[in-house]
Amino acid sequence: MFAEHNALKEVFDSNPKTDKNKKNMSCKFCKKNGEIPIVYQGHELKNAEGKVVCPVLRSYTCGICNATGDDAHTRKYCPKSVGLLDQLPIFRRLANGIISTFHNHK
Repeated sequence: MFAEHNALKEVFDSNPKTDKNKKNMSCKFCKKNGEIPIVYQGHELKNAEGKVVCPVLRSYTCGICNATGDDAHTRKYCPKSVGLLDQLPIFRRLANGIISTFHNHK
């Protein structure tokens, strides 16, 4: 876990944006996932061209279409997931730390 945060810190420290601009940056993906402020305030989710720049999301591989890197996304936002999300299990971490799964069948 510390290695992951150290790797993220290196990415943020090497970012060519100025400290003034860093104050305005925020990654919605990392913030929503409960990352600490130094992580989610150190980068943006996407650049001006719409390519993913978040190092956490870039390293993720979509379980539906295998997209990663510039085109990374979660399965919720997968363009090929139309109709599939209702069939896939949903994983949630409970307050006690246990991961629970359920299906969202309508």
